[in-house]
Amino acid sequence: MRWFVLTSALAVALLGATPAMSQVCDEKIEIAPGPGEIDVYHSQAEYNCCAWIDTEVLQLGAEIDIFEREQLEAPCDCLCCFDIIVGVSGLSPGEYVLRIWKNSECIGGDDVLYGTWVVDVEGLSDPSVRTTYIPCVETTAPADVGTWSTIKALFRPASAQ
Repeated sequence: MRWFVLTSALAVALLGATPAMSQVCDEKIEIAPGPGEIDVYHSQAEYNCCAWIDTEVLQLGAEIDIFEREQLEAPCDCLCCFDIIVGVSGLSPGEYVLRIWKNSECIGGDDVLYGTWVVDVEGLSDPSVRTTYIPCVETTAPADVGTWSTIKALFRPASAQ
């Protein structure tokens, strides 16, 4: 247990926050329709710091559901902000209902509706889905610390190490 306390103190010194605290995420959704496509930018999405974000896009007619799901091997004792980008192409011109769903341990592990938007699409494009997420850390660590994985490991509860 003492090792965990010392390790946590090191992580606090490196990241400027306590493991029980979170980054302050100012979540925003930006939707950019283009010719036959819709690009969705979910900036500052709050998820566990040790997660990777899996996205799934389901379309049924003029309804598009985007599911963001937190994937964890061993959760950290902190929350961080991520930028999630999803692009859906190959849409016919018209009006679409777009829903974004979040799923994370901090909100109970179920799909929760984050929001619904109505989007007008003009023009045509080839079908495709593009997704990515970018960890959004508002601080940097000294060069001699090692990798981001090492820093994340400092925030895992002692039972997971």
